[in-house]
Amino acid sequence: MALACVAMPLRADTAAVIEALHSVQLETGKAVTIQDLRLDLGMAALHIEDGILIPTSPAGRARAPEIVFVGTARLLLQAPDQIEAGQLELFAGSGNLSEPTTAAVLAIGSNAAVAALLDRPPVTSVDPAILRQAEELFRGWRQSPERRVLGIEAMQRLDALGDAPAEGFFAARLETEEMGTLLYLVEPEAREQVTLGQFVVVEASRKERKKLVRALGREQRRGRLLNLTVEDLGDWDTWVSTSLRDAQGAPLPGGPSFEVEHTDLDIRLTGRSLDLEASARLVLRATHGLSRFLRFAMHNDLVVRQVRDSAGQPLFFHQEGMRTLVELPAIVSAGAEVVVEIEYAGNLIERLRGKSSALRATVGWYPEVDSDDLSTFDATFHWPRGFQLAAPGRVTGDSEEGAAHPWRRYSVDRPTLGLTFEVGRFKSFTTHAGVDDHIAVTVHFDQGTWDLLKDNREQIVSTVADSLTYFEETFGPYPLDEMQVVTTQRGFSQALLGFVTLSALMVSGDSYYSWLLGLEDSRTVIAHEVSHQWWGHMVGWSSYRDQWISEAMANFSAGLFARHRLTGQAAAQRGPTSGWQLSLRAEYKDGHSIESVGPLVLGSRLISSVSDRA
Repeated sequence: MALACVAMPLRADTAAVIEALHSVQLETGKAVTIQDLRLDLGMAALHIEDGILIPTSPAGRARAPEIVFVGTARLLLQAPDQIEAGQLELFAGSGNLSEPTTAAVLAIGSNAAVAALLDRPPVTSVDPAILRQAEELFRGWRQSPERRVLGIEAMQRLDALGDAPAEGFFAARLETEEMGTLLYLVEPEAREQVTLGQFVVVEASRKERKKLVRALGREQRRGRLLNLTVEDLGDWDTWVSTSLRDAQGAPLPGGPSFEVEHTDLDIRLTGRSLDLEASARLVLRATHGLSRFLRFAMHNDLVVRQVRDSAGQPLFFHQEGMRTLVELPAIVSAGAEVVVEIEYAGNLIERLRGKSSALRATVGWYPEVDSDDLSTFDATFHWPRGFQLAAPGRVTGDSEEGAAHPWRRYSVDRPTLGLTFEVGRFKSFTTHAGVDDHIAVTVHFDQGTWDLLKDNREQIVSTVADSLTYFEETFGPYPLDEMQVVTTQRGFSQALLGFVTLSALMVSGDSYYSWLLGLEDSRTVIAHEVSHQWWGHMVGWSSYRDQWISEAMANFSAGLFARHRLTGQAAAQRGPTSGWQLSLRAEYKDGHSIESVGPLVLGSRLISSVSDRA
């Protein structure tokens, strides 16, 4: 709490500290011996029986950013509950872990812990074979995809810069005898701070790998998939994820240092390629009053040009991939407001067949501190003449019809999970829905989907309106007075507050052949997405473990709509949960059923190297 009252000047050496982290080397002359030590890692422990510790150069600090261990040790972890025990059983073959470990790289945030660990008898000379092993291990750690993908580098920067929450940071890359390379992570600002897992690189033959390299190079020459390598392609298997515990065993969830309350966007799309230039003004609230560093993420094809404070003064920032670190002039007291403005640019619009276009990332195109933040939005869009743009919210400003440089401003006054838009050449239809027809519904048919949907256009418009009215009658008032719907050439449909995108493939037709192919009735696809206005936006989730309820309620709602509004029509069409028994009984590669991969509360963790179908 004392830290919250201390104003700290802007560090002139911030860039130098970050740069020094790129040139860290092993300090073999400072190696120490270690025996019979139990290192407490929060929810796990590393019992070191015998070996040596080799610190790395301090990178401008008084202590080592990383320590390499070579010797004999054992990683010990007892699953905190039945669900996590089941995942350990799935990946490791046992609900509790006691894994022999031969080497590790440790990244420790606590100065005191590092000092205590290295306060041991020095090694007079390091065996050349052990030294080669340590150097290879350290080099592999520095180049590893998980170090970048999981944001470990970002946490090390905060630690190097003296950020108070980063004192609790810990990461270990462990070489085990039976399980290969494991990663154990404690990140204080995550809701579930403790993670144990493994990165499984995509399996590819030499020929397939060459194709991947060429494809990736092609995309990067077009300004896409930047900062990505073939080695980054793979599956992250989460063996255990949990919050830290207090002395009585109750969970102690973590959380970010700042939360976004309002986002004000100004977006310019220019030229035939619709290149994006934007500024985002974020109004944030400090949560615990211990940090002066703001971290946000965006799609890694977007480049940050400048960051300023509320007075227009430039702030130091460092961008690497999706993550950007911003240094504020002082620690922000708990509950206090801070405003930053971020200018950025990039190519994020995919040009598709039929003179069509679509966002390559429907989320992540503006800076976010936490993907679960609920923010209000104001967004002003500028786009080239000849295109149309659709976005959610109440229109609060608009250019004149036929203007040489069209623009429009939208406001979303209800805190929501995100904002998106679509730009293209549309043919649009407007209708009204809801109790007393108070909702203005506009359905935009993208030019590339116009012909594909020629037999379904009227049904799509009527189904959107009918389902919206039915759900308002059944679940209560829709929170807005407008809804925008856009058909796209993507392989998925999506619903944000007041804005629905429909995959043309998923709503293209309801025929006997569609039924034979096992395709869902397009009307229940539409009803599912419309119902997310209630299940997902009116009622949200507190963590990824609850997100399945949103999908379950959307499927349930689509089933209700079919039962009460589609009576007497094409009764043989498939619904949103048709064939669920076969899905659960389907087998993954080792012969076990999909159902055995884990329970619904694991959410996206069910996608792993074991199965991408769970």
